[in-house]
Amino acid sequence: MRDCTVRAQTGLITPRPRLTLTDGVLRLERVNFVRDTGNLVSLRSTDVIIDGCTWSERTEAQFTDFDTDTMVIKNMDDTGISPFDPDFVDWNFNADTVIFENMIFAESQVTMPFNSFADYELYGCTFDNLATAGRTLIEPAGQRNVTAEDCTFSNMSPGTNDHIIRARNNTLRRCEFRGNTSGLGTVHPTRTLTVEDCLFIDNDAQYGGALHISNGPVSIAGTSFIRNEAVGPFSQFSGGAIRIDAPSGSLIYGGVSITDSLFKENRANSGASIAYDNSWEFAAGSRIVVERTRFHGNKASGAPIIEAPGLSAFPTDTFIDCEFVGNSGIVLARGESELFGCTFAENDGYVWERSSGADPLVNTVITHDGAVTTGIPFSYIACVVPPGLSAPGAFDVDPQFLRMPSDGGDGWGDNPATPDADESLNDDYGDLRLQPGSPAIDAGVDGHYTLGATDIAGVARVHGAAVDIGAYEREAAVCIADTNGDGRLSPNDFNAWILAFNNQSTACDQNGDGECLQNDFNAWILNFNAGC
Repeated sequence: MRDCTVRAQTGLITPRPRLTLTDGVLRLERVNFVRDTGNLVSLRSTDVIIDGCTWSERTEAQFTDFDTDTMVIKNMDDTGISPFDPDFVDWNFNADTVIFENMIFAESQVTMPFNSFADYELYGCTFDNLATAGRTLIEPAGQRNVTAEDCTFSNMSPGTNDHIIRARNNTLRRCEFRGNTSGLGTVHPTRTLTVEDCLFIDNDAQYGGALHISNGPVSIAGTSFIRNEAVGPFSQFSGGAIRIDAPSGSLIYGGVSITDSLFKENRANSGASIAYDNSWEFAAGSRIVVERTRFHGNKASGAPIIEAPGLSAFPTDTFIDCEFVGNSGIVLARGESELFGCTFAENDGYVWERSSGADPLVNTVITHDGAVTTGIPFSYIACVVPPGLSAPGAFDVDPQFLRMPSDGGDGWGDNPATPDADESLNDDYGDLRLQPGSPAIDAGVDGHYTLGATDIAGVARVHGAAVDIGAYEREAAVCIADTNGDGRLSPNDFNAWILAFNNQSTACDQNGDGECLQNDFNAWILNFNAGC
């Protein structure tokens, strides 16, 4: 059916399905259903495609008795009405896969959430200001899976024990979760979780303001967690951005990987960025690895921004090329952990607290912080530490950052006690790259964590004689006048520039205007005389 209108039936005591299909494909395109009072479709063993249709004044279930392979619904704007309530589809809805494309669900009451026995795939959809009657919005029955790409979930408030999405295996790409309030985390995977290039901002929950993880493996890449909160009635392990736990006696399989991400201004009673509960343990061989990730201005009320109590079979936490600036509360706490190539600056509170072992800090800068250590001493290997801290493998020198961080004098982040002012506007998280001549350049020790790796900014390790200390590797200066690339300046570079000019190659451009012209020769002379 295409480009038509289906109007109300009259004179029927018991409505009957008007479209009955037992095989093949049903396609509805740009169909307008007006004052529909009867069941629309009864389907068995077929695929369904609903594209750009509209409903008005419906009063009874529109789809019933579904048993399909794939159902595709796309290009519909249901602002103010929800197609997935009892007025649209009854409980006898069953498909192997349900696909939503370019759908808008907004400003309505969802009394029957997305909970069919199906895998859900969401592409380019908007979910905004939906009332879910105290239930999880998307929770496939039978522990099925959810994939969401390029979707927005905003301004929703499921129940105190519920979420926006809860499924067995979850894949989220380029999605935004904004301003949601949930009981136990915006997204709660019960098995695997893959998050790529997503944004979680201004979400609030009792546990896990953004994510509540109960199993693995978990992979989070290129994702920002900003101003999420878990400051409810629970005092421990709340997790402003992420909470990781599982039922007592369960195992977390596969570990957790977080790369190229940002945790900024998240708040919690404990674990403002990441909290690990004390009721679970990791399967043997599992690890938590955090690489090239920034932690800026996160606040925990007198407790760590990353909280990891000593657990049985607890894995090694590994932080590689990470940056910690302006965090309050203990930055890292307890557990068995190791840091390679990280930088700490202007944090308020302890930098490190461990309960056992002699965990290493390697090629790490710790400077301008509160109290530095507590508990059992840990081993330093080629580290820069604040003045006065004397330990083997550590030296107290100024690392000479390009620009020191500053909170502007009013503390890091916004103060919720002053709603009329945003104290975060003058926060400057600095530029913690190293100045030329910094004692941290080429002062680190090479190892498995530097070979083939990059720093937090994506610069390849290693430049120079050895790896640099801290999260940033200083690149060797480019000598633009060395047009033959032999590593030194000589008259041979003049001949090389002539050849580059004749071939219109990139080495000809000496003034950086993107062109190869005669005036680049004058620029080459200036560059040559300036030396390298």
